[in-house]
Amino acid sequence: MRYAHKILVIFFIFAFISCSKDKTYVNKSYKVEGYIYSSKTMIPTPNVKVSLTQTLNEYSLNDPTSITDSNGYFSLIYVANTDNSGVHLYKTLDDYNCVLHEIAIRKYLEKGKNVKLGKIYTSRFQ
Repeated sequence: MRYAHKILVIFFIFAFISCSKDKTYVNKSYKVEGYIYSSKTMIPTPNVKVSLTQTLNEYSLNDPTSITDSNGYFSLIYVANTDNSGVHLYKTLDDYNCVLHEIAIRKYLEKGKNVKLGKIYTSRFQ
């Protein structure tokens, strides 16, 4: 009986360890790409700046930034950190005096994967 108890304890320890979140994506590079379209005119929005942050309530001048081309296309490369809040795409500002949710375009993108967003219709750049 004592032997069975030890086996049961060992089983639960391994089960608990295997449930911990995998962080193998940390310190690797990933790409987020897509197209910015005007929700008013339904055409691509060229020459606008978009950025990525990995912290839900913070953004900075050091965040990866891209400028859309004539087709509204952008591509951003980031190196994943250990923050679990995901990746957030936002309109790049010059003064950085607002709350992230006021400028966010897409929030909670899955971290540690290359993401193709396709066409994003937004009024943030009008």
